[in-house]
Amino acid sequence: MKRYFLVFVIVLLCFTSSQIQAKPRRNQAPDGRSKYEEQLIRDDRELFMRIADDWDSGWDVPYSYEKRSEFLRKRNEHEKRYMDVDRAEEEPRSKIPLPGDLFEGDIVMDESLRASVLGDDSKRDSVRDETYLWGDGYVPFELSDELSDDTKDVFHRAVDDFNTHTCIRFVPRTTEVDFLFIFPNASLCYSSVGKHGGMQKVSLGDGCAVKGIIIHELLHTLGFVHEQSRPDRDKYIEIMKDNIKPELLHNFQKFSHRLVENLGTQYDFDSVLHYNNHAFSKNGEDTIRSLRQPDRRFGQREGFSRRDLVQVNRLYKCEEELRNKRLLDDIMYD
Repeated sequence: MKRYFLVFVIVLLCFTSSQIQAKPRRNQAPDGRSKYEEQLIRDDRELFMRIADDWDSGWDVPYSYEKRSEFLRKRNEHEKRYMDVDRAEEEPRSKIPLPGDLFEGDIVMDESLRASVLGDDSKRDSVRDETYLWGDGYVPFELSDELSDDTKDVFHRAVDDFNTHTCIRFVPRTTEVDFLFIFPNASLCYSSVGKHGGMQKVSLGDGCAVKGIIIHELLHTLGFVHEQSRPDRDKYIEIMKDNIKPELLHNFQKFSHRLVENLGTQYDFDSVLHYNNHAFSKNGEDTIRSLRQPDRRFGQREGFSRRDLVQVNRLYKCEEELRNKRLLDDIMYD
């Protein structure tokens, strides 16, 4: 009897051991990736799935808004993380993206920026608060191996323009803790506004290898928002709300003077940070129109305007650059 019992115990122990060994380690995903790697992949995949096919870069993301809404609705029911914008008893309404989501097409929302959008300006003052600026205009960066050679080449040309026309210095990272990590996330171009510390992601996906687009994203990292978000924009442009999807109206927020400062320059239709005329249009018609010149086109992505350069150099206190490069010549101020 003891012999049979001993055999039974040995078999049971072998079975239990095999079951334990079959399970992945607690910090390892089923396919061998670490939980950290798995979370990064999942975050980027979900971010891509959340983007509508209309955004300010002008090309289509291969996911329709309808698919995006259905994806969010199902996840909302499960996680309750996002505001419900599709309830049957209410009309669809614009929602302010949560931290980590994209705002205005290419800005990664953060808590303080979201608070400002919602009207609580006390939590952020991005232009005046130097904690959001890069010390001495020194910006380390690291390029992902996944970037195409073409994107890397255009990135370096964009950086050369900064180094030539401003006192900002984008430099390859060595051991710096705070740096930009440039990588491709599908077809998306996006960045955070200002310096946030640690590794800061900037996506240059398919279609982003355009010098003006890269300059646009790097200006966000330096602390700049879109030109049409200026507090004085209503003196220069009209937002054509009837041509915008109601749920995307949040992309046309006007910021307060506490958040955005014009740095002594007038409104700039030629800014590389300006939306194009039909950004987020639901019918192909203009969503932004110049009050003085209704037929004027804008939203160029070729490179800096002159006022862009003035603003960068003024924000980072590079008055010598302004004088040496004669950037103030023929520039009109308020």
